[in-house]
Amino acid sequence: MTFRLINAIVSTDASIRTSAYKEGALLTKLEKILKEKEIKQTWLAKKINKSPEVLNRWVKGRRTPTYKNMLKISKALDIPVDEIFPSDDVNN
Repeated sequence: MTFRLINAIVSTDASIRTSAYKEGALLTKLEKILKEKEIKQTWLAKKINKSPEVLNRWVKGRRTPTYKNMLKISKALDIPVDEIFPSDDVNN
């Protein structure tokens, strides 16, 4: 994972934080992974101790998870963070 992605996620500037997910990039990757692994959002939400509503916002690209939550998702899915949240989508 690149330093740029970490900076974008932890930045307080909302426009920078969301730049990694423009045009539904989060929706495409995370939802695709869940479908491929046949994992329900409710299972993942419970696994990372978040409400299904919060997880759904991330899956649909309406909200951006914090880096800490990205790590939880990565661990639960057993997939590297940068495969779920690619750093090349960051426009810094």
